Amino acid sequence: MELFNRRMAWIAIIGALGVIVAQIIFRPPWRDEYWALYFSAPDMGLTTAVDERMSADVHPPFYFIVMHYWLQLLDNELFARFFNLVLMAGAFAAGWAWRGEKARQTALYLFLCVTSFWLIFFAAEIRMMAALFLTCMLSVLAARNAQGDAGVRIGWLAAFCAIGMATASMHFFGTLWTGAFGLCLGLSFLLRGQVVGFVAAGIATLVALLPALLWILLVRPDQNSGAPDVLPPVLDNLNDGLEQFLRGILKAFIANWPSWIAGILGLGVLFKSGAARFEKTLLAAVLLSVAIAFAIHLSVVALIKERAFIVIIPGILYLLASGIVALQPGQTKARRIAGWIPLMAIIALPLFSTEYFKDREEYNRVTAFISGYEACEGAPILMYERPSGQGADYSSFYARRVTRRAFDGEGLNLKPMTEPAIAEAEAGWSSSSCPVRAIALVLPRGNGRRQREMREEMRANGLPLDEWTERRFGEGRSIVFVTGAEAPASGQP
Repeated sequence: MELFNRRMAWIAIIGALGVIVAQIIFRPPWRDEYWALYFSAPDMGLTTAVDERMSADVHPPFYFIVMHYWLQLLDNELFARFFNLVLMAGAFAAGWAWRGEKARQTALYLFLCVTSFWLIFFAAEIRMMAALFLTCMLSVLAARNAQGDAGVRIGWLAAFCAIGMATASMHFFGTLWTGAFGLCLGLSFLLRGQVVGFVAAGIATLVALLPALLWILLVRPDQNSGAPDVLPPVLDNLNDGLEQFLRGILKAFIANWPSWIAGILGLGVLFKSGAARFEKTLLAAVLLSVAIAFAIHLSVVALIKERAFIVIIPGILYLLASGIVALQPGQTKARRIAGWIPLMAIIALPLFSTEYFKDREEYNRVTAFISGYEACEGAPILMYERPSGQGADYSSFYARRVTRRAFDGEGLNLKPMTEPAIAEAEAGWSSSSCPVRAIALVLPRGNGRRQREMREEMRANGLPLDEWTERRFGEGRSIVFVTGAEAPASGQP
């Protein structure tokens, strides 16, 4: 890392870790994180949790199983988020221990990973995305070490297999990456006439994929209610997929564009030298993963989301690190640009602050709004439960969890919208001055179909919506219904 000011590089690393910790503490968890808590089900036995909760998700359950046991220690959102720090400590310690003869290249690679937007953002969330990034990061180093100049290294293929199994068993894009990378690694051995390496890489890859393949056969996640079941028109589908892919790549580029420019310029030299066997294998794996993802997206199921391509980001970062290390003394402009990498890593922290500290649902504002009425403590409040085939009681789980701090931890007296509960609530309203009548959470942004369905269901239950006013939070994701006299006609908080 002689190209860098080492002190500035350490400032960037410390800054990245500081932003991760700040997000963990200050950024409110959002619905996908509560889904992870719901699926992990620490209050159930593992067998029941797998059968009744985890099998309802569209991805394999390895992350939820691990989180299930982690939450046995303390079932708390903050504690759940701190698990990512444990994973990061272990992954980066392993990554440095696996540096081998390429310490300089590995150090730069790990620096680009720890300061990457993709890790900084997702390391604060109770989801498998940070773990997916870290296992993909380690898979690159294991594969590199397996493809040594002295021949096939079976021990490193075993490490690739173990890491690949974890990767493939918690997200289907992880399955895709493990399969594509393993295939390219095996073919690379075969092209050099190393048949043993080809066979060993093939076995390692198949074993790594086996749990995910068995999960597909036994659970059939393609028939899960959460899986898209209708393909959009081809051009619309292609446009959506390209938009999601390019957004992800653009964020990675903006977050540290000097590393991309210097890395690509260095890769040109490296590829021409003929000494880039592993880099070519890795590039093929990245391209193959993208190609397969788009083929499935366009012909089987519309699955491409911006975050799903997190699996190829470590591979791209390794390619950039290789290119930067390969820069020649005569490439003065490229070397000068490479020197800006730590500075850009620091600048990117405030640059992406709106992403890092985004509050989507604003349910804390909902809780504060209701808590502002003393009369609402203990008063019955109806709760709209958005229908979900993946978790019939998820809306209730979410609503009770995010509002439990109301009235100094007493929580809200939430009632389901059933006939007996509505009758009980109406009786309570007659003797209470609380203006809050109902809440609706876990809604999509805006005021579309889901909101219309909610209102239709509430009217069908005999609720006088025309006499109530909506207070909207989080761009319509969270709504509080109050008696008309208590809110402005605009319905805005």
